Amino acid sequence: MPTTRVLIGRDEELALAQAVLRSPRGGGLLVHGPTGVGKTAFAHRVMADLGAEVRWVQADRVLARYPYGALAPLLDPQSPPPPGSEPALIRRAVVQSLNSAGPEPSAVVVDDADELDVPSSTVLSQLVMAGRIRLVVLSRQHPAVSTQFETLVHDGMLTALEMVPLGPDDIRDLLLERLGGHIPSTLEDYFIHRCDGNPRILDSWLTAAREQAVVRGSNGVWLLTGRQLQSSPMVRDTGRQFLAAMDARTRTAADLIALAGGLQVADAVDAGLGDEVDLLIRSGLCRVDERGAPSVHFTSRASADLHRATIPQGRSVVLRTGIGRKLTPSEGGLHERMNWIIWSLTCGIDLDPELLGTTAREALRYGEPLLAHTMLSSVACEDLSAPYQLNLVTAVCDVNRALLASDILLQALPQLTTTADVDRSALLWARIVLRLDTPAEEFGDAVQKWRTRIGGAGPSPDLISRRDQLADLLTEVLSPPGGRLTDLSHYETLTAGDDNGAVKALAMVVLSGHHAHRAHRAVAQDLAQQAAAIGATFDSAADIYRLLRRAHPGLSTSLPSPFPPSAEPRCADPAHLAQETGPGEFERGFRESRRGHYAQAAHHLRIATEALTVWDDRQLLPLALASAAFAAAQVPDIPTTDSFLTRLRSVDAQGTPEMQVMTRATELAARRQRGDAQADAQQLLECTQQAREMGSLAVEAEIHLQALTTGLTSTITAMPCPTTLDPRVSDGRVLLAVRIGAALRSEDSSELTELANTVRGCPALLRTLAEEARQRARRDGSSQKAAQATDLLRAADPQVRTGLSRREREVAEAILEGLSNAEIADKLGVSTRTVEGHVYRLYRRLGIGRRTELTTEHLDPVGAPATSV
Repeated sequence: MPTTRVLIGRDEELALAQAVLRSPRGGGLLVHGPTGVGKTAFAHRVMADLGAEVRWVQADRVLARYPYGALAPLLDPQSPPPPGSEPALIRRAVVQSLNSAGPEPSAVVVDDADELDVPSSTVLSQLVMAGRIRLVVLSRQHPAVSTQFETLVHDGMLTALEMVPLGPDDIRDLLLERLGGHIPSTLEDYFIHRCDGNPRILDSWLTAAREQAVVRGSNGVWLLTGRQLQSSPMVRDTGRQFLAAMDARTRTAADLIALAGGLQVADAVDAGLGDEVDLLIRSGLCRVDERGAPSVHFTSRASADLHRATIPQGRSVVLRTGIGRKLTPSEGGLHERMNWIIWSLTCGIDLDPELLGTTAREALRYGEPLLAHTMLSSVACEDLSAPYQLNLVTAVCDVNRALLASDILLQALPQLTTTADVDRSALLWARIVLRLDTPAEEFGDAVQKWRTRIGGAGPSPDLISRRDQLADLLTEVLSPPGGRLTDLSHYETLTAGDDNGAVKALAMVVLSGHHAHRAHRAVAQDLAQQAAAIGATFDSAADIYRLLRRAHPGLSTSLPSPFPPSAEPRCADPAHLAQETGPGEFERGFRESRRGHYAQAAHHLRIATEALTVWDDRQLLPLALASAAFAAAQVPDIPTTDSFLTRLRSVDAQGTPEMQVMTRATELAARRQRGDAQADAQQLLECTQQAREMGSLAVEAEIHLQALTTGLTSTITAMPCPTTLDPRVSDGRVLLAVRIGAALRSEDSSELTELANTVRGCPALLRTLAEEARQRARRDGSSQKAAQATDLLRAADPQVRTGLSRREREVAEAILEGLSNAEIADKLGVSTRTVEGHVYRLYRRLGIGRRTELTTEHLDPVGAPATSV
């Protein structure tokens, strides 16, 4: 019975199993663990490694009715059948068949041993004790599969081995094996929380996700599409396997808990299900939450989702209807009430408006805006107060449902009567416009759309004055990052006033972007902090926070999140996760690129470019493509640089002039790294001069540092050293570029050595500076300084020793043999994209950036402890 699945995350269990089965004292294994955890695949792998002939016994409930019925596969097919159906004759034939197999003990695997009849388990136990077979028992429970097997474990003839659920890292490896290619962390986390470490559950949901287009592949990258994942026949079949041992009453109790998201203990007792709920708790499937009224919940979300998928629709309607009628605003926890309300509305049950309003407000407070909106959909918008509607818009914006937020806000704008409400609506509208990736040429129309709806047909003079002032500021905030202000003093006047509303906050957002663009990082940070503080005074801290992060992608505000942990729970909504994939992976890739970890950066940025393309994010896409092209150029094993550059040229015209210069310089640096002679130093120097003419020290410094990573020092040497640097310049990258330029123009190698020591986090920069310092020290005849620079050069290529998994060792050994990714894929029987994923993880673990850096010294024994890089 061959298996096509690769065993992942079971190295320790495999080592123990092989040691037990190769032991001269005989005996065997009792492998126990939950359904679907991989016991059968584990047994296949163990027996394949042993190379012994294996006989499989598959027990089930039907065969358990017949003594020795499950042992039929052990009979010799060449021998005549037993002369009768007497159990004793069948037993004798089984024993003779195993005894005639040869001098070596036969290997027997019993799957689903929980269903094995007592006579069969007895004869197998006797054969083990006689040393005639090596037995592997696979069971869902431990160790009392039968009295005989329990005795063997107690006597040491069988070694009990527990198969626990896989950890998150193993599930990530399993996803990589199943899908191949590049997988974003949002998709990994989405399935990690759905499978509960169980490979069978993972395969069921993954198959359903692919069939329903919840995930899709795009140029070797797997992305969430934003669709809701529904149940499927395969998921239901998997769920029924997990629930097969439940009786009808226990199943009813579990159904109630799954449908309601929890069941109060008092309700369970009143329904006569107290004993059944107690059984679910003792089995570990459910737990008791004693906060407030004691209630019972599934131990994990994965178990609840899987159980819910097995409930027939008709049964769920009956259960929902029965309990939905009894709800009052004071009963049950938030999630229990929300679930019952949604299902009761679906069934056409009229509910108390007070119940809807109370639960919706709680849902907003605890980060469930979509459920809140569903509950309020039957309530006329004009019946809700303006602040209530703005709270709803804020909460919907926080989970990136911009279209839904836009619809709600546009309905609320005519009802606004105070300047405070107008302030909040302006900030919310800016967030919505940015989230929808509105083209820059349409910003004016978007602001005008907001402006004309404020206050309805007859707004007051105060509202008119406030809205016009805010409209001008919104236009500036929504302009491309770093836009040059025509009247700086006007905005400084607005920030100096006594007004602590949206006018002052937006003016500070504009100024923070202006100063960040000119490398006045400290000034920009201070303005951002003040803007966030002002926003907090009128419940708009979250809006200001999002505006600073989205309107100025290059501004590292280091602002603390305005969302307290209780109000920003982990969002499992696939639409939210899908839209956050691009910005999240871009931040990770940009950070890894700054550190010099180009293999990891290329992985994250490749995912980011695909996600940003799918969602048409016109702000981040050019910068993501430029960063991806540069990172990929540093790693010769990633043949995607040209495709990134081609796409970059097609979207480059959408960016600001500064961004176009930056992307052009990145393209030149990437081509230079690939050995393209046309990307000469003069072109890079022209890019730095253009950046300086635009007044952007930050862009100029970044181009110089990119050139340095390619080994080019002439551009930064030609960088004019300002006689008096603006005292507001506090950007670390700018100051670093200025210091490096001054050091290269001098003849002293000490400053270069010191600078090389400060950039240890970026091996490419470290190599360039250390090599230059070593050459100058040798020209000066200073052997001590040359030795220091040589030590730094060695530090640029650390030989990080780490323990590797079996699959990682196989890939590493194939790389050392000189095989390409395609050749490795053919050798291992997997796809090329899967190999690319393994190579990326190998680079990350070993701290290397290309194939040539891999040596045999990296291949420690499998049991060596892993090193975090």
